[in-house]
Amino acid sequence: MKGKKPIHWERLRRWYANLSLRTTVVLTLVVLVLMPVLLISLITNSLGRDIIHRKTTLYAVDILTEVGHTIERRVREADSVTAYISANETIQDRLHDLNMLPSADDNGFVVLRRKLVDELLNLTISNDAMKRVVIITRAGREINSSQMDPNKVQYTPEDLDLLLAQKGSLVWLPRIQDGASHIAIGRVINDLGTQRPIGYMLAEFDVKVLTGILTAKEYFEEGSLYIVDGKNRIIAANREELVGQPFRHGGYVTKNVDSLYISRSEGYLTYYRLPGVTWMLVSEVSSINYEQEIWTLRNYTIAIALGTLLLTSLIALRFAQSLLRPIIELYAEMREVGEGNFDVRKPVREKNEIGMLYEYFYSMVDRVQYLIRETNQQQLLLQKAELNSLRMQINPHFIYNTLESIKWMAQLQGNQDIVVMVKAFGDFMRSSISGREFVPLSSELANVNNYLTVQKYRYGNRLQVHTRVESDTLGVEIPKFILQPLIENAIVHGLENKVSAGLIEIEAHLQGGFLRITVADNGIGFLPSVLDGMDLDQTPELKDSIGLRNVHQRIHMYYGEGSGLSIESDYGIGSTVTVVVPATGKP
Repeated sequence: MKGKKPIHWERLRRWYANLSLRTTVVLTLVVLVLMPVLLISLITNSLGRDIIHRKTTLYAVDILTEVGHTIERRVREADSVTAYISANETIQDRLHDLNMLPSADDNGFVVLRRKLVDELLNLTISNDAMKRVVIITRAGREINSSQMDPNKVQYTPEDLDLLLAQKGSLVWLPRIQDGASHIAIGRVINDLGTQRPIGYMLAEFDVKVLTGILTAKEYFEEGSLYIVDGKNRIIAANREELVGQPFRHGGYVTKNVDSLYISRSEGYLTYYRLPGVTWMLVSEVSSINYEQEIWTLRNYTIAIALGTLLLTSLIALRFAQSLLRPIIELYAEMREVGEGNFDVRKPVREKNEIGMLYEYFYSMVDRVQYLIRETNQQQLLLQKAELNSLRMQINPHFIYNTLESIKWMAQLQGNQDIVVMVKAFGDFMRSSISGREFVPLSSELANVNNYLTVQKYRYGNRLQVHTRVESDTLGVEIPKFILQPLIENAIVHGLENKVSAGLIEIEAHLQGGFLRITVADNGIGFLPSVLDGMDLDQTPELKDSIGLRNVHQRIHMYYGEGSGLSIESDYGIGSTVTVVVPATGKP
């Protein structure tokens, strides 16, 4: 719908509007300062990241190129030594002689083998990479350079076929055996004149030479540097556990040399193809090591941004306090006035719009004080009128019932009971018309006892009363005539329609500075709908609740909030009315 704002922007606007003035000013200043700082930091970090990444990539490629050149030199040395051996005239002559012998059991074979071994030792003694050399005749007879070494150069007929197919070029034959790497090198020996094969030469190339080259070069911390053969197997590495493992990233190799990012978990891959062999020099570096300088730059950027934010926040807070101090003080004075303290006036230092606010506020406070005084006077007059009106609302039903009881007793009996009942009734009436507004709880209980004496003559054993009043409550003064309406309500509306005997319990005790009086009955109780709709603070609409509301409103008029009646009732079980008034007595 056109013109409708997105919900999240509307929520943000409401949140911003609900902030305090100080928070709004501080937040606005911080955002205005922090935005350009963050923008500059992001641009700097992005440019620095690119520069560092290019520099680190170039460093990785340079390292691999340098290591690769070292390995190339050792490869060329091996090629030169084996080429020299295969073309050596003495080796050629000895090999021709061996091929002419009918069997290895011939005494001449032993002599020729010894001479050939001596010649091989002389030719390879200066090369630390070639550990063992073996010459194989056309008939398959082997002459090893080290007869005492139990380890021999391992080869297969397929390896010899490969040497033959290469027509005299050097062939590298790496293999993985029992988790260890072994590298054999070899070439076919051709007759110098006819260029026909007269034998084979194989040698064991020491893998430790390659491992030493890989481990001698300082590289990234925890970085992997290894050599992969043509079958995608790791044949030498700076970490022993990698040897024999398959190379997993062959699909990324498309150039002779390159450095590229694989993933966050696997980091960066740099490779260099070694010329002259089917090998490749590879390095793997974790993202953390590869991007160490990038992370350092990022940390510095974050530190600068946070420092700027902290400094800006402190300056903005100081500025906001200076700017908003008069407004905050005015707000505090308004709160005090709202809590009833009107003595908040002080000299106004500001001569600007804020000073005008102070003047208008003090003028308003003076006007409110005047209106409150007028209202209080009118309220006092109204309360006195209402008290007089409430005191006149005594239910005449009790008088009528009493007269009926006296008439009934007079007709049926002429005993002393009539005297007792009439005396109790007279005392009750005398108390109700006395001029005192507050009486001790003991006097109010005596008045209730006179009322109950009369009612017991009417209800007989159907009415039982239990009283539990703590002695320290008897002297507390309470408004006169607040308990009798509660007893009358319990009898007329709670027990009168009850078939079985009724019980009224009256209790009084002090609690938390208040006198609590409870009147409980086991009558029929209030219906839930009647109890929920009963508001003791409103003018009664039902005749049945007039007495309770009158008592509650009288207590409210004398003591205010915190005092009055509360009603609890379970229909069919009974009701409990609680009176709460200050224990200090008359207000």
